[in-house]
Amino acid sequence: MATNANDLPSTPRPEYLAVAPDILLIRDQLAGTRRMHAQYKLYIPKWTAEKPDSYKKRATSAKLYGGLARSLSASVGKLFAKPPKLANTTPAIDAHAENIDGKGTCHDVFLKRRAEDGLADGIAYILVDFARVPDGVVVHGGNEAALNLRPLWCGYSRADVLSWVTEVVDNVETTVQVTLREVAAARVGKYGVQPKLQYRRLQLVTVMPPTDRPTDPPMRVAAWVLVEEVGGADGVTEQRIDGGFFRDKQGRFFSEIPLAVGYAGRTDAPFCAEPPLLPIAWCNLEHYRISCDLRYYESLCAYPQPFIEGSLAPTGLITADGAAVPPRFQMGPNVLWHLAEGSKAGFVELQGTTLDKLAASVQRCKDEMGELGASFLSKKTRGVETAEAKRIDSAAENATLATASVGIADMDNQAWRFHAMYEGIDSAQAPTVSLNTEFEDRSMDPALMGAYTDAVVKAGFPLREWLEAWQQGGRIGPEKDLDGLVLEIMAGQAAIEAAKQRQADA
Repeated sequence: MATNANDLPSTPRPEYLAVAPDILLIRDQLAGTRRMHAQYKLYIPKWTAEKPDSYKKRATSAKLYGGLARSLSASVGKLFAKPPKLANTTPAIDAHAENIDGKGTCHDVFLKRRAEDGLADGIAYILVDFARVPDGVVVHGGNEAALNLRPLWCGYSRADVLSWVTEVVDNVETTVQVTLREVAAARVGKYGVQPKLQYRRLQLVTVMPPTDRPTDPPMRVAAWVLVEEVGGADGVTEQRIDGGFFRDKQGRFFSEIPLAVGYAGRTDAPFCAEPPLLPIAWCNLEHYRISCDLRYYESLCAYPQPFIEGSLAPTGLITADGAAVPPRFQMGPNVLWHLAEGSKAGFVELQGTTLDKLAASVQRCKDEMGELGASFLSKKTRGVETAEAKRIDSAAENATLATASVGIADMDNQAWRFHAMYEGIDSAQAPTVSLNTEFEDRSMDPALMGAYTDAVVKAGFPLREWLEAWQQGGRIGPEKDLDGLVLEIMAGQAAIEAAKQRQADA
């Protein structure tokens, strides 16, 4: 039967449509200059009388400045400045973490990629699934490894989560349905492949008790169905490809959808969050627009423009049907213009006196991106400040990144809880992960190092406190024994003094 639009899996929620342009803007910029050139009609306004060829040349005349990409890279770098700490594991869990998705990706790298998705889009997702047990097969220790029956993680970006439904279950807002968009590779001929769009619907469904326990209440369990949209004479319909239930390795049903959600931006509703880097993306777009105008007009000013006062002389040629061949203006080497009597021709150079304003605007956009990036990423220097003022600045500037860190860690811990459920491990015993939350740059700069050294040499500053300051500033490794270093320095000083005395005696 034909279905209406609201019955098709490709139907997105209004919240999805509302944020889709912002997500597209961010993803296009992260894809780089080629993508922005291909999508120039979306991002560069066209003037009313501008010809299509001139419009395309102007809109693709500059390369994209990578302010957003650099901010994202630096953000992820700060989150993973220290490797994630995975605790409460088992040898089996450790082995799974070495290949968390079944494609050879270790857990830390997989989580880093999800953090990139979260910081770019505001939300990241991990679906934890279990390989299907063949019909009639009883899982035991002898065949579990051979059948590769283990949980596998799959990441989804925000653009691939099209719709969701939540309900209040036992006084808790619970996700009862989520639709995920996937792109599979369909074989074409012997060597070719082409993308195939399909949809995975995750949902809580009610199942009746088995016949041997008719008095048991109905159960609400997690299920999945894979569908595609097909067109026919009656319109577009949904066609089922596959489906099943989420079960652990003993065959027990899941009572919740094993989709872990990580909110890296401020959120006020399920599956909704503000992309934390969106202000930088808009500033980067403004920089790109002005850069295109600047580069285009710079190229016009670089080449003299031809002009004719009057008209070209008649060619004197006649076509086969007796019509006069009109004169044609040509440009290039070894080309002469035949002018009518009294006409003049030449070249004029554009002065470009207003290009300085465009160049200044480009620099202002770059400075603004630097301000936004610094505010999001790390502490900025604002002249002489009290220690309390610096502390307040640091807390405010790192708050967004701290929110992202907590959200990504929560998502990973949800995923490990689902992983443990598949393995038959109680949730209280599930592995846990923690991410870096220290974003302050505590490294000691060379000027401060020199000041401490002068204090030791000229003012007798205690050696032990000097070494402690260097260690806290990252100039001495945390594993170093400071007391041993003090003894080595004192022994070295004594040896130098003894050598000086021997030289003086000689």
